[in-house]
Order: sequence, then C-alpha cells, then structure tokens
Amino acid sequence: MAKRGLYILFEGFPDTVFDSQVLQHVIACEENIDIEFDILSVATTKSIYESSKKKHLKIDKCIKGSCYLLKGTRPVMPFSSWYNRRLLAPFITKKRYDFVHARTDYSAAIVGPLAHRRHIPLLWDCRGDSCAEFSSRTRDYRGLKKIAAQLRLVKYAKDTMNAAKYCQACTCVTHYLAQKLEHFPQAPKVWSTPCYAPENLFFFDADIRSKTRASLGYSNEHIVYVYSGSMAPYQCMSETVQHFKALYKRKPQARLLILTNQQEQAKAFLAGLDSTAYILTSVGHDEVAKYLNAADVAYILREKHPLNDAAFPTKFAEYAMTGLKVVLKDSPKDCVEVAERFGFKVPFEKLEFPSLSNHERLELSTQNAALLGRKQAMKKYGEIYDYLMLANNKRG
Repeated sequence: MAKRGLYILFEGFPDTVFDSQVLQHVIACEENIDIEFDILSVATTKSIYESSKKKHLKIDKCIKGSCYLLKGTRPVMPFSSWYNRRLLAPFITKKRYDFVHARTDYSAAIVGPLAHRRHIPLLWDCRGDSCAEFSSRTRDYRGLKKIAAQLRLVKYAKDTMNAAKYCQACTCVTHYLAQKLEHFPQAPKVWSTPCYAPENLFFFDADIRSKTRASLGYSNEHIVYVYSGSMAPYQCMSETVQHFKALYKRKPQARLLILTNQQEQAKAFLAGLDSTAYILTSVGHDEVAKYLNAADVAYILREKHPLNDAAFPTKFAEYAMTGLKVVLKDSPKDCVEVAERFGFKVPFEKLEFPSLSNHERLELSTQNAALLGRKQAMKKYGEIYDYLMLANNKRG
C-alpha cells in the first residue's frame, strides 16, 4: 500500500517553480518510490490566489492524490501565523498522513506545531537562506523603514528556528545551508539535495538541436548563448547582456537567446544591442529543453553573497542535463564546484567561445543526469521518507 504524504507550500501555484520542482517531485515519487502526495498550497495575496485558481484543476488531474488551494494572509500581517495555521489545522487533524513535506522555512514553522501535536513526522524542505534574502532586499532601506525591516528580520529568524525545532529531518539544496543548520541548538538530521530536473524533459538530442536551430534561423557558424529565467535583480541580467555585448563585438556570429515571461523588462536590458543578435521569447516549461538543445552555452551569473551561496538554481540542472557549458562567476558555490569538477564551467572573466560536438554534448548530458536527474534522486528521497516515519515525533 502506498504511503501518503502531505506536501505544503505558501506560494500558490507559480508557473515555473511549481511545475519544475513541486509537481515534478510529486509525480516522480508516485512513479518510483510508491508515495502518493496530496498538495496543499496557500496563496497569501488575492492576485496569487486568482492566478493559481486557473491551474488548480489541471494540477489535480496530474497526480494520484488531491490538490488543494487556500486563500491565506501575508506573513507580514499581524496574527498571520495564527490565521494561516488555523487554515492548515483541518488537514492535519482530520486526514491521515504518514508524514508532511513542508517547502520553505515559513511552511515548516506554520505546520510544525500542528504536526507535532498529532505525532506526524515533518520534513523541512529548506530552499535557501530566508534571512539573507530579506536582508539583501532591504539593504537600502533607511530611517523608520529600516527599523521595521529589522523587526521583520527577527520574525524570519524565528521561523527558521521553529522549522528546525519541529521537524524530524531537513533537506537543504546546498552544503552551505546544511553546514549552517549543524550549529542550530535543535539541529535535525540533514540531507543535501540540490534542485533536480526530470530526465524525461531535459536531455541532449542531436535531431532536436538541428531542427530547433533551423527554426530559429541559426546556422552552424552561430554560437548561441542562452539565458532562461526572470529579470529579478539577483539574476544579474544587466551584467549578462554587457558580457554578451563584449562577445558579440569580438565575434559577430555570437547570438543571445533569452527565455523569459517578463518580456518588457527584458527589452529594457537589451536596449542598444543589435536586434539581429538576439531572440527574446517566452515558452512553457515543457518546451524549454528544445531551446537549450539549440544553444551552446548558458548563463548563470550571481554576486558573491550568502543569498547566492545558499541557492542552487533549478536551471543549473536543466542546463547541465542538456549538455551545455555554463558561464559562471564564483557563485552559486555548489553550482560552481559541480561545473568545475565535471569540466563545463566557462569563467566569466574570459571571453570564450566554447563549442562541443554532438558526441561531447551527449556524454556531458548523460554524466550530469546521473548527478542531477530527479529519477536518480528518488532512492535518496525514499531513504529520507523512511527515516521520517521511523523517527520519534516527540522531540525534547
């Protein structure tokens, strides 16, 4: 009989993150380790709730369990923890689950006391350093705004401590996070689990590469640099474009392929670049891989900061598993270490035009899938969930 888990998140159903991480994880668990999840997502703003409702029924049809969407309140609001915890209570008290998988510090902190009282083991899925992320976002605040931010930072730190207090195990996407948790007073058992990508979507295929390049108007002479993601400041889009401009000046056959839903913001960054040098488009998650196949090199640029040392972008796994070389600085640290170890890092400081044969791309893709493929990770997750169900839920 399949084990039953409850997967909790406070993000609604965001397109890229939910599809590439949450949904793919739940499906992989069903197919490989006989675990069925119900998914419970709380949208904390009206706009997120409305956009998530459009995806709700579609998601429900993709999994064996059920999918629930609730309208909660923003964590910054007074009494929000009490209110959001009350929303979750019926799912913990009235339904029977073997364990709870809580995505992010906040989710674990909110559901933790409920799971503890019902003796349901809790996995804290730690995705990053929430305190460092908030500090980075508010570093330019001044006066009363700065004081308010400091008070909120205390709340973030408390959520992190409560997540550690109530969970029986924790998965961290980087070694930086795992090492940080080792120093907590009530440190849980910790596993390092980078962000994985599904092998059935992300792989190298010479025919797909050839057809997609032809459809995009690329010849064999073109060296294609790809960026996939948002225009958020930490993504260093301005620096990415400036780096490409220097490449293009040196080699006019260079091309930039940008995959993003934020078209208008992207156009602002691309101002001044020859319009024949780039393609800007938006594609669904299921289509990303064919565009990565068409490219030769990918971009992931991050500044050296605890926020980025704690991160392991999903797109790094997607790039690696399609056999791409990746332009990197010194962060994210774990991504840099993997790329250096397996020989596909392109140093940001050097204006290089790397080119791999189809055979070399296939070898690199196969090698990286063994490390970052989601199906390969299921054995580890099976061990983690087994540990949860054997653990004593009553902690001292």
